[in-house]
Amino acid sequence: MTCENYPEWDLTKPLPKLPVPDLMGTMETYLTIMSSVVSPEEFRRTEIMVEDFWKDNGSGQMLQQKLKQYAETKENWAYSWWMDDMYMKARLPLPINSSPGMVFPRQFFENRKQQLRYAARLISGILDYKTIIDAKALPVDRCRHKQKGQPLCMAQYYRLFNSYRVPGYPKDKLVTKETSRNDADSHHIIVACKNQFFVLDLLLNYQRLSEDDVFTQLERICDMADEGAETCQPVGVLTTSDRSTWAGARAEMMTDMTNRESLSALETCMFVLCLDKSIPISFNHQRSVDETSMNLRDDVSLSTQMLHGQGSKINSCNRWFDKTMQLEWNLSSNVENVIAAATDSIDRSVQTSASTRRFRLGRVDNIRANSPAALEWVQAMVAKNEASVSLNDAYCINIE
Repeated sequence: MTCENYPEWDLTKPLPKLPVPDLMGTMETYLTIMSSVVSPEEFRRTEIMVEDFWKDNGSGQMLQQKLKQYAETKENWAYSWWMDDMYMKARLPLPINSSPGMVFPRQFFENRKQQLRYAARLISGILDYKTIIDAKALPVDRCRHKQKGQPLCMAQYYRLFNSYRVPGYPKDKLVTKETSRNDADSHHIIVACKNQFFVLDLLLNYQRLSEDDVFTQLERICDMADEGAETCQPVGVLTTSDRSTWAGARAEMMTDMTNRESLSALETCMFVLCLDKSIPISFNHQRSVDETSMNLRDDVSLSTQMLHGQGSKINSCNRWFDKTMQLEWNLSSNVENVIAAATDSIDRSVQTSASTRRFRLGRVDNIRANSPAALEWVQAMVAKNEASVSLNDAYCINIE
């Protein structure tokens, strides 16, 4: 690993606020984007409306002034609007549409003990990382270009283990709590195995469980999951429903004390560890000839397992998508019907980045880059015209 030499920055000073872009620049960018998604006639009408909007003493100037006044009262003027419009108000199911996934380097397990040994080691490593986060001791991320070395916002890291997305209507709610070493709710995880959920306390008599102790507990959980596999209800699949349907089912479940206790355990855990069943090679992409011939799973199969579990018959029910002892449930016939509908939906289901982390409460997010350059690239890829796009052009589209 190479060491970066950064210019001097005063890390004790707060990050600057996200600036409000000037109105003319915003409108010019808007027209550029619209030129690639509307017809020429519609674009001419759009230009007329934009010109009327930003003229002197027009509504655009008035709204721009109000936005600047609003920005003065907020740490990040865009944060709450972005959070609501991009996430909390979105009614689409979380798998595929919202929840991200990543693939670790391949591990090869010959039996369940090897899988659980690795899982215990992974849990231990995550707890080490959480200790650093709780102590606010993470090294500050820095920009690598354009004002190289400028500190980046670290707020996302400190919400990693203490946030939960509660389904609601007309919008979800992001619950984030402050954690402390005395907070009992902060010391358990949920282990999902064979569509069942188990609480694993990682603190005993104020001492963290050793890696061997975690392994022993994981073995016990797997044995319990084997016993209950035939009779359990796949409650986790509810979190794959559209958000309004899941919100209604959750509200009904919360009327029962057993369900409230189980939901509380899930919603206050540090994270959910999913012990999945193995995936057959037949889930490989048809073009992954080399991997399939060597009896290896390809990247497509690995990625889809992380994104959505590959359907209710595989691992989609072995998830609790609302969260980045066995729990018990008392389910009404209506909730059971929602489970059946969610199971059917996930079985049928089966981006360009931008960053404002230079500013307070900034983060990396996806942007829907409907730019002329992106349109030209897509048209070239699907042979709609004879334009040739170089790899450098495509790379620029991806990082702008």
